[in-house]
Amino acid sequence: MLPLRKIVYFLLAPLNLFAAVIPSTEEDVANYLQQAQEELLTSIGSLSAAPDLLIWNRLSGQILTHFSLLTYLAQSDLPAKESASLAILQLHGLLFRSLIQNQQLYDAWLVYAEDHPSLDPYYARQLRVLLESGLLMEGLTDEMKDRLEAAIATYAGHEEALFLSLQSGTPDKSAQTEELTVLTLNCCFMPGPFPFLYGGAPLPWPERVNGLATRIIESGVDVICLQEVHEEDTSYALYQALQNDYSYFYTAMAPRTLGFSTATYGLPSGLFVASKYPIEKPRFNLFAISGFPMNYGFFDFVVKSNMGPMAHIYTTHMQSLNYTHFPQIRALQLKQILETMEADQQEESIPHFLCGDLNIPYGSEEPAELMLQEQFYDHFNQERRPVDADHRTCTDYFTGYLLSPTQIDPNFQILDYALLLKSERSSYAIETELFPMNDLDRPLEALSDHHGLLTTIHR
Repeated sequence: MLPLRKIVYFLLAPLNLFAAVIPSTEEDVANYLQQAQEELLTSIGSLSAAPDLLIWNRLSGQILTHFSLLTYLAQSDLPAKESASLAILQLHGLLFRSLIQNQQLYDAWLVYAEDHPSLDPYYARQLRVLLESGLLMEGLTDEMKDRLEAAIATYAGHEEALFLSLQSGTPDKSAQTEELTVLTLNCCFMPGPFPFLYGGAPLPWPERVNGLATRIIESGVDVICLQEVHEEDTSYALYQALQNDYSYFYTAMAPRTLGFSTATYGLPSGLFVASKYPIEKPRFNLFAISGFPMNYGFFDFVVKSNMGPMAHIYTTHMQSLNYTHFPQIRALQLKQILETMEADQQEESIPHFLCGDLNIPYGSEEPAELMLQEQFYDHFNQERRPVDADHRTCTDYFTGYLLSPTQIDPNFQILDYALLLKSERSSYAIETELFPMNDLDRPLEALSDHHGLLTTIHR
């Protein structure tokens, strides 16, 4: 039997965490809004004085953090509901005045572009997108328009990249083997209160990153495919934690660059890849359709040994939730992946493997699940076991524990997959096992609301 102090802690911990994160009264919301406005104005002021793309991307995360928390409150039944709705309007007004129509800030970025005619391809793309967003700004002088067009023209001809490519210097694992191991995991490393409100992870990502990295390193897996690694700072933190064990990193994929328009608000893809083996042909593919302001897509690459290509891997995070038409969107996204895989298959004699958080509920019989059954071999689900507490890849239990501890609907699901093209089963095999990242009996220690899937590809 648990000691009384542990029982009291288990019962009160969610309430304490909720109070620390959620401004639940009108006064709390007013204080939160004031702090948010001061924080944003400080960031915008510093950027006006000294533009910096990394800090600019952090500002995007700050904006999303504040809107996500206030939107959660506005849609809740808490006393602060109406105050939060008003705060959202006030925050929009502040950003319109201080960011979207801030010609001083825009001029600072123009000067920055003129002084930096050559940038890293990843940041060159972001600067071009940022400058182009200013075309909609009201009140631009003819001189500024001419400078703007000249700067955009300069960057339009630059090499651009949709992701950061990093090498740690750790010797790679280049020797050919008959097996390749791949881990897929949605690690719930979203910005601000997103993990707490929508993933159920009790701690922000900076307090989970080392524990998660330790689990990965101890597994010895060859290739890591993570989802929901949205911020550049998160990518660099993972890189620092894994760099002594992995050689090649691809991250910060498909940034949704903040610009001088509300249409630019949103999230990047959140995909992250690390490998012990060399990688060639890295490529990010933006989905043709998505239901959220998020750069959903898939990343694919070839894992190479000293004897040649070993496998072609595709990793993705597809459309989440089940709003109207979202199942159809997932089907279109999966179709786009499948068409790419089949085209690549015509040119390569290696296994083609898809993994990630596909957000296709196992057993739902939605169009995308039927496509999975027809086109892919799924070792993890081959026995058609029912989804329950012991056979799941994700759960809402932790969200319920933190936000409604007396009425928890665990909503056990399988949304994550590790798949081989069914047409390749005669040549290759896969074995997939669960990679636990949480325990329902220890909710405050959850490293993610998802378990990972660890697959061995047999060549």
